[in-house]
Amino acid sequence: MNVGESYENKTAMIIEKIVGGKCTPASKEENLINHIDLHWMYEGNDFPVDVKGPKKYNRWDDKASDAVWIEGQGITGNPGWIYGKSTFIAFWLKDGITFVYTSKLRNLYDTYLKNKKLHVGTKPDKHYELYRRQGRSDITFTMPVEDLLKIQEYTITFSDIQNVGIRL
Repeated sequence: MNVGESYENKTAMIIEKIVGGKCTPASKEENLINHIDLHWMYEGNDFPVDVKGPKKYNRWDDKASDAVWIEGQGITGNPGWIYGKSTFIAFWLKDGITFVYTSKLRNLYDTYLKNKKLHVGTKPDKHYELYRRQGRSDITFTMPVEDLLKIQEYTITFSDIQNVGIRL
């Protein structure tokens, strides 16, 4: 099991135990093409979820960043995960797992960022600046966690998780 699968499995277990419903893993094709890690069935509805583990701004940083990386275009040049078919993106942050509607992130990108200048090779020193790694086709940007929390739908805190006896 790789690190991503571990966060996906933990997220599914936490959703079932705290919120309710049933989670099932997405197929490999759904994961690769539609950016769906799991399906959360709740009250007769299917909510596809894409799980994002904690990220560092730089690989060599000691701790997770106070910003999240958002992918508008993937490394293959195909649409990034904000254009996937998930209903929610579940971000593992410092204090818990925050659920944001994928459509809110997509609208932010399409409305304010899509046509901004692209920085290639050197990470911009500001948030909401488009960035592409040298030799890759991806397009990403950083968003402060505090801004992400303003558009969240729901957060499951780590204290809530511990209170129901789940060990992380």
